[in-house]
Amino acid sequence: MNNVFIDANVIAYWLFIGRITKGKRDTKRKEILERYKKLKQAYDFIDFITKRKTEGYTFITSKLALSEVITVLSDFIISEKMSLNGIVTIYWPRYKKDFLLNDEEFRDFQDDITQRINFISSKLDGVVDDKLLELENYPYFVGVLGLLTQDAILLNTAIKKESNYFVTMDRDLLELDKKEEIRKILRIIKPQTMLVILEKKK
Repeated sequence: MNNVFIDANVIAYWLFIGRITKGKRDTKRKEILERYKKLKQAYDFIDFITKRKTEGYTFITSKLALSEVITVLSDFIISEKMSLNGIVTIYWPRYKKDFLLNDEEFRDFQDDITQRINFISSKLDGVVDDKLLELENYPYFVGVLGLLTQDAILLNTAIKKESNYFVTMDRDLLELDKKEEIRKILRIIKPQTMLVILEKKK
């Protein structure tokens, strides 16, 4: 059995694409997908695994990852608001507080994200507890590889759950797949790479 751990950003981008294409006509939907084509691989991957059973593979994420989904998605929505208002990327940190979600946006955001997180949780094979204080791998991830706290925890959780694949769109984590000491434990790959592997099983 191959265990696949799904990182927060993959779920967040799937949720975002699903959110902005909901109810759109085919022409408008294609236009949106073209605009966000770099994120589409996350949508296609999650769509694939939630609509069919893939023999020989289990798909999991963690409670921390789902919590981080909310952060990733809210940051993405806020950055879109700033972009539409002509704020250059370099100034986003300075103006972020001026573009936080208003009451109406928050209610819509909360309702939608609750529904979609409940959906993805029901479709996966497990939402596991994170290994927060585990001294075998965590110090190495932080001290030697320079990972952020949440990334180190998620990667450690994936390893402790005997995952064969860690699916992410995080550039820093994807770079780790080049390290032999990581590759011999698990592969860190993009959603589109995992999708190719799964489609070969069909």
